[in-house]
Amino acid sequence: MLPPKSYSPAVPTHIQSPMSVQSPPVHRRSVTPGSATSTPRQQQRQLDTSAKKARARSPAIETAQSSPKPRDKFEKEEEPTLVTYVPKTRNVETYGGIDLKYFDKFEIKPVIPHLVELGAIDIQALIMSLRSGMKMEVTNALNVLTMLIVQQPSLPLHQCEDLLDLLLDILEKDFFGYSTRFQKKPLPSPQAESNYAELFDMSLDEMKSLIPCLEESTSELWLSLRERCLCIFHLLRNLSFMSDNMTYLIKHQRFLRTLAQIASTSRDNHQEAWFVGIRRMDTLDHRKTILVIFSNIAMLLILDEFTSSSLIHLVHDFLIHGPETYYSTLAIDLWAKMAVHYENRKVLSQMVNKSNIFTLLLAVWQELSAVIRRDFFSVEGRVVFALNTSQLATLEMSMMGLYNIMVITEEVELRQKIIEQDRSVPMMLLRLCISLAESGNQHFSVVTKRGIEVVRGLICGGDGMKRRMTMQETEKNESPKMCLIHGVLDMACLEEKLMVATVKTSTDPEIIRELSDFVALIDNEIAVGTL
Repeated sequence: MLPPKSYSPAVPTHIQSPMSVQSPPVHRRSVTPGSATSTPRQQQRQLDTSAKKARARSPAIETAQSSPKPRDKFEKEEEPTLVTYVPKTRNVETYGGIDLKYFDKFEIKPVIPHLVELGAIDIQALIMSLRSGMKMEVTNALNVLTMLIVQQPSLPLHQCEDLLDLLLDILEKDFFGYSTRFQKKPLPSPQAESNYAELFDMSLDEMKSLIPCLEESTSELWLSLRERCLCIFHLLRNLSFMSDNMTYLIKHQRFLRTLAQIASTSRDNHQEAWFVGIRRMDTLDHRKTILVIFSNIAMLLILDEFTSSSLIHLVHDFLIHGPETYYSTLAIDLWAKMAVHYENRKVLSQMVNKSNIFTLLLAVWQELSAVIRRDFFSVEGRVVFALNTSQLATLEMSMMGLYNIMVITEEVELRQKIIEQDRSVPMMLLRLCISLAESGNQHFSVVTKRGIEVVRGLICGGDGMKRRMTMQETEKNESPKMCLIHGVLDMACLEEKLMVATVKTSTDPEIIRELSDFVALIDNEIAVGTL
């Protein structure tokens, strides 16, 4: 079968192919302004030339073209098209061209000049800058001192003449409006405006809310008064950590009184120099810094009545209203060091007769005993032996704080009030001392000896450090009065624990001897009382 033939119409002979058709002649012209072979400058020149020629030849045509054309009545107005804009969102991962994730991977240090970049620092020049009082000079001097103290391990104040006094001058003028070096005023009675917990809550409220009014900005004052006070406090705190400056600071009475006055005096809105009724967070920061400074120098400190009263209020505030915090530990440390010196004990003993001071000491006694019961006894009532270095230091300081309260309250009536505050404290301390002595660990010897002295001083009187006197000593010296209260000591339990501790070979013999003397003394006193 043959395939069908495709239909192909016959092409007429009079139609020629496109290739054979002759195109009309094209006139040759010069390069036009729109040609691709001319440069941009040539195109602009050619356009300007052609425009001038057109205006010169046909001005009428230009006028006709410039006149508006009549609109055709049948021409419809174009309706405006509605364009819907869709907002586009993107995740912001850069700020000013800097990748924000870069900060998580690498530690970018702030642009702070190092000690080498500051060159040769002249302390005398910095002192003269502070003395001048010019804002730019004071700001520069404080900045250089801050970098110097941070990056240099030591800066002896006894070699920097008048530096501490100038810093105190600025601090007192900002807080009180005058300098105590040139203007003497009576010291007010210590009275804190708010405790630690209240200041902490108000600081949180300030950070969460808008502050209505502040001091003038930094750009207008070179360094705001608020920032200047914080800077000076940080300088004094860092200087107190240096061992070369401790002796110098404790002998500088103006330094001690100024810090005590700032820590304890309530500020009046009508008398303060820069405070505007807000910034409680700064008040809290100042009190924390003062606590750290006194904790560093308290071991060598000689107290007077005003400083002692201010420090007792400060210790009571952080210990009672800020329990289980770092600053409560500093408060325990400060109180344990305050009464180490014999002169300080005499000053504190004279202040105990004041009702408000003794009330504060009772609260401190109760909190210290609560710290020992909470941190060094398990839930079942067993003594915790696995203590690290910081826990052992806290236990020693807490026991020393209880001993200080017992020593400075020499009167029997006051010690009876201490015992009545919590009757379980003496027996708890004895259980702790016996259990730690049975472990045989020599690191617990300080705690055990001091704990037995606390209980013996409360019950038997005296400072608790004397053992039982012999007959000859009793005839020569009058024995201290006993302070026996019914239900304070469980003698049967105490004798049983003493017997068990005597059997164990690991028990410290010194503790066994002290406990034996104490139990025998109590038994004799009870026997004399029954007769």
